[in-house]
Amino acid sequence: MRKSKSQEGYALVLVLFLIVFIMIVSAVFMRGALSNAKQEKIVDSNQLAVVASEMGVDLYKTAVLNAFYGKKDELINSAQSEIDKLYKNSANLTSTQLKNQENAIYDSFKQQFINELNKGIVEQKQRNQIESDIYYENISIKAIDAGPKVVKVNGLVIGVKKDANEGNLHENKMEIQMVFQLPNLKPTDGSNDGNSGSSSGQQGKINMYQLYPTDVVFPKCDNNLKNKTCVGDNSNRLSEMDKTKLYLPTGHTSENENNLNLKNSVIYSKDKITFKNINSLNNITIYTDGAFSAKNMNGQGLQNSNLFINNSSDFDQVKMNNSSIVQRGAIKINDHLTLSNNSKMCVAGSIHVVKSFTKDASSKVYVWGTVQGINESDIIRVNSVEELVERCVGDNQTGPNSPILDSNWPPPEVNVDYVS
Repeated sequence: MRKSKSQEGYALVLVLFLIVFIMIVSAVFMRGALSNAKQEKIVDSNQLAVVASEMGVDLYKTAVLNAFYGKKDELINSAQSEIDKLYKNSANLTSTQLKNQENAIYDSFKQQFINELNKGIVEQKQRNQIESDIYYENISIKAIDAGPKVVKVNGLVIGVKKDANEGNLHENKMEIQMVFQLPNLKPTDGSNDGNSGSSSGQQGKINMYQLYPTDVVFPKCDNNLKNKTCVGDNSNRLSEMDKTKLYLPTGHTSENENNLNLKNSVIYSKDKITFKNINSLNNITIYTDGAFSAKNMNGQGLQNSNLFINNSSDFDQVKMNNSSIVQRGAIKINDHLTLSNNSKMCVAGSIHVVKSFTKDASSKVYVWGTVQGINESDIIRVNSVEELVERCVGDNQTGPNSPILDSNWPPPEVNVDYVS
């Protein structure tokens, strides 16, 4: 059968059409495939940057924890040694001065800890190469003082993946925060509870380093102070106080209460006590963390009484009969002070006699500090505050008990956040 000439060439056109169609479809698929490959490459690069930043966070976190565990016992022991030394040699310090120096030791302990953490961070390379085109870097990680008993480690780590051909950088930043709660200074058992460990008053050993009890819960005093246990202030007149246990959190000033006779009572004061123009203190015991001042007690004066003073004192025209003064601070005798009938004056600080001071043969003066205006032959030297209180109070007085740094120092709280 013969083909018509009009049909010649159709096959060639059809083949060309199919070739063009196949090329167009292939180009579309190739473009999509290339786009997907490029997108996958970007995703992979970004993921590698994330992995790099995570590795950096782990490295610096480990560096900080190594510094913490490696140095914490050494730092605690060093600070505890300084605190013990402070309390052992604190006879001439007031309670405020002692607390201030204690705080200074604690602040130094905290700063040394911060320095050790920063040293551990710096010892790591600023930039750490994982591969030739992947690395992580510490941007701003640093330990800082974040409060009275808090140290924080804050900062950013950046992970980078660099494209070899294009030169593009894929970056991921992570923020790290580590919060350290510093150990507490804990009072030694029985050392910082006033004289008795409770507000019930003096029982057993005397703590000269804190004479005012810590848990006073008694009612407020009224005008009648006889046979009472109460908390007073400067508005209370001490007229004819008898069989009284009086707590004075803000101290007291008694002036011009002429012929005032205080007897058979105990007074605890957290602040300064001033007695002026008072006839007598008979069978009175006073414990004060504040200063003490007595003037114009020329009547019967102090009889069978004991003063425990965790601060300085001054006396002007005062008689003592079978009584004692035990104090950690300096004493100043402006005018005459008379010791008679087995009286004792025991001073860890200095003694300064401005005018005159006398004592009979039965009375004693013990001193650890310096003296001025009094003959060395009239005093008995001691070599420590412990020896002083032993001579004056005997077994009723403990030596200085320093607080203890808690060795149970927990690891930090760690938080990590993705920034970008």
